[in-house]
Amino acid sequence: MKSYGPERIKKHNQKFIKKVFNDNQKPLTKTQLAKSTGLSVVTINKLLPEMIARGELIELDNPIVTGGRKASVYRLNANYHTTLIVQYVAQDEEMTANFSVVNLENQIVKKYRKYEEQIELNGLKKEIGRLLQEYPTISSLVIGVPGTEINGYLKIMDYSALLNINLTQQIRDTFHLPVIVENDINAATLGYSLKNKGNEKVIAGVYFPEKFPPGASLVIHNQLFHGGHGMSGEIKHAPQFYQQEFPITDKTLYRERVMESLQILVSLYDPDEIVVYSESKFLPLDWEEEVLSKLDTLFPYDISFFIKKSSSFLEEYFIGLNFIGIQLLEDLDD
Repeated sequence: MKSYGPERIKKHNQKFIKKVFNDNQKPLTKTQLAKSTGLSVVTINKLLPEMIARGELIELDNPIVTGGRKASVYRLNANYHTTLIVQYVAQDEEMTANFSVVNLENQIVKKYRKYEEQIELNGLKKEIGRLLQEYPTISSLVIGVPGTEINGYLKIMDYSALLNINLTQQIRDTFHLPVIVENDINAATLGYSLKNKGNEKVIAGVYFPEKFPPGASLVIHNQLFHGGHGMSGEIKHAPQFYQQEFPITDKTLYRERVMESLQILVSLYDPDEIVVYSESKFLPLDWEEEVLSKLDTLFPYDISFFIKKSSSFLEEYFIGLNFIGIQLLEDLDD
């Protein structure tokens, strides 16, 4: 059990102050901080100098006038901590990785792409090491992959160079920073939920990459569900995919496989929403109406389903990874 002595209470309050700055995304006075946090101005006065000395907050040069009096204004030092996000994704028939350094205000400080021969384990470590030298403020690492860690190893992985590697431990032991390796569709569905204010919803996602089996995910009130062993959503093990070859080039078969996948998700998870990621020409713009009609027939219980075909996989994938990185940074204060 954690002790809640004076030092821990102080850290908790300072963490809360940073959250208020993150939520507001603008400079604030001591009075505004007190109002937003519920702390007294006296307490705020005691907490800010230490945060300024550490470089977490910056006092602006120009105070503002409120009620005829000048009041100092403070802002979060957005670059006090940064997160390195590595986003593996299949593009143009090869595996690539997007490297992004993101600050506390969700601004991308640096971003670039590396290609298949440069992003196997040694190449990945080389890039991370180089970025840590360039940006010593990097305090957490989040790696999104088209695969799943089971018992610490990437036993399911669309990029063979990382298959069966204990990626989390390899990166953590090399760079001594907190690291999370997350599945791509998990991160994308989380990003979709965050973008669409799904904090009170159960949202399922399913991703149909062109040349690989599909994957699914579940987000409950903006929290990822991984299952007991991390395998939740591995629908490629469903019977209809056992001997299926990819890519699926037959339009009717492709739609059948999508419909079967959605039926599995509804049966197992009963989600409020389902987001479908597919760039296939076999799913037209009016596809959602067709699917909803079939689901109403399959589940005749007067239930309202919401299904969306999203064309924003990369964006939502990144949003999800970034959110995971922010959570890692917040844990540094505990």
